[in-house]
Formats: sequence, C-alpha cells, structure tokens
Amino acid sequence: MSSERSGGVTPGAITPEDIVDVLRRGGPWMVFQPVVDATDLHVVGYEALARFPADTPGPEQWFAAATQCALAGALEGAALLHALDHADALAPELFLAVNLSPAALAADESLAEPLRHAARHRPIVLEVSEHSTVDEVENTLETLNGLRAAGVILALDDVGAGRSGLRQVITVRPDIVKLDAFVTRGIDSDPFRAAIAAAAIALAGQFDMTVVVEGIETETELGTVRELGAHLLQGFHLGRPAPVTDLRLPSEPPPPGQAE
Repeated sequence: MSSERSGGVTPGAITPEDIVDVLRRGGPWMVFQPVVDATDLHVVGYEALARFPADTPGPEQWFAAATQCALAGALEGAALLHALDHADALAPELFLAVNLSPAALAADESLAEPLRHAARHRPIVLEVSEHSTVDEVENTLETLNGLRAAGVILALDDVGAGRSGLRQVITVRPDIVKLDAFVTRGIDSDPFRAAIAAAAIALAGQFDMTVVVEGIETETELGTVRELGAHLLQGFHLGRPAPVTDLRLPSEPPPPGQAE
C-alpha cells in the first residue's frame, strides 16, 4: 500500500451513496508506483493504487467505509479488475502488486478467478494488509493458499503498523513482507527503527521471504535501508505513483536529458 495517507477524515464521512456513485462511474482509477531492487535500483515491478475523486477522503477511508456498509467486495473488486486490465501495458517480466482485503475476498470469492488467470501470464503479487483482523485472514486462508498454489505471490502489507504483528506473519506465512512507512520514517537517525527493520530482514531471510521497505522519502533513508540488507524498495524518493500511460516501458528511450 502506498505511503500516502489522508488524515483527519473518518470513514463515516463517505456514504454508501458516494460509493455506489463511484461504482456507477466505473470505479476508482488506478495509478502505479515502482518497486525497485535494492542492489541497483532497477524497477522490478509496480504496485497498483486506487484513486478517488478530488477533494474527498483518501483511498484508505474509502475502502474502510465500503467495508462498513458491505460494499468491500464491489469497490475493491472494481479496483482489482481495473489494475489487472492495465497489466498488459507493463513489461512481462515485471510483477504487478494488487491490494485485496480478506473481507472483500470473503464477500466475493469470484475475485480469486481473475487473479489466477493473471498469474498465468505474469508475476502477480496479492497484498494482504496487516490491518486486517486475524479472524478475517483465517477465514480466507484456504482461498489465499489456493491462490498461492495457482502461482499468485502472497505479500503481507503494512507490517509494523497493524495490530496483529507476528501473528499475521505466522498465519499467512507470506512470500513477501512489506515494512510499513512508519518503520522507515527517520530510520537513518533512529537506531530503534533501524534495529526493528534489521530484525525483520533477518527473520525473513531464515524463511526465504523477500522484504520490501516502503515509504522511502529521502536519500539518507535509502542509504540506511540498503545497508540493512532490504531486498526491494518503494517510496516517493524512488518514484511517485503515476497513470500507466506515464510509465516508461523498457523498450522506450529515456526522456531528453536523462540517462539510462
């Protein structure tokens, strides 16, 4: 999930009618943020992120409101299908990471099918937020494991920001662990945050899990997480979310004045 957050607005500010109106207009539109290899900073994949009308709450609030009024499956499903529709615009070797909550998957189990189909053609990463409750995850664990068996890569998102901590890691046993921006923020000057990130990276290494560090916004944060041994990196300092039409494909030359 992107490090962007909208503060000060509660899910109650978004009504079911607002959500239905967005769905009638085709659902949220999608932007894509690069994820890079920590060794040489080349792009290895993109995370698809939903966007909603201007001057409204952020995506997190929209999806929380949809969950409260039993529209999670519809809203998250629309975002998922939009993201997968754009997959062909990306180079086939790049992974596409998509977000889908256990609540949405439980509300509409048919959402698993487009994920299975997409995974036949390119690496697909399904991000499950640590903010999900343990019960929500456990109720969909069979479906999640079925998706993994079909080739979908499972990631646990927002690690370090949720309420369930290591219990979610033990339950999901993800292929990828994404350290939340809360851990990354100021990591270059905070030994405690650095120690937590180092411990997470060491733990993941024992079980062949890949660690993505999110929320990198400065050059010094970048240098610190690379020294700690993170595998993949994501954040505004490395690339902001953009429409798929604005992404430069590997076959295209760089913009004037920029080197490869």
